[in-house]
Amino acid sequence: MKADEQRMTDFGFEPVWTFQDNIYWVPHYIEPHVWVTLAGITATTDELLNSKAFLQTKYLWKRRWVEEYIYQGRSRVMSPQDLRLILKTIDKTVRKKDLRRGKS
Repeated sequence: MKADEQRMTDFGFEPVWTFQDNIYWVPHYIEPHVWVTLAGITATTDELLNSKAFLQTKYLWKRRWVEEYIYQGRSRVMSPQDLRLILKTIDKTVRKKDLRRGKS
């Protein structure tokens, strides 16, 4: 496999907003609470809620630039320390979201 090819197994369930004529808004990933269309048009979560868009999950192919942002030039082979750091970051993010929603 070439370095610029992406594995066909790089899929996962992602949140997607659907609006009007099947316009899909996917997470921006780098900017929080921002969603983007394939045309590059952005909207905030509040704007999508006010526009009566429908939130669902879809099985999407992960974008390589997201992976590049996560690794930021580091080796793709993670050490146990790297994995602990990533899991700790994810855990903090989930806890913050739960606290905002009133869950403990």
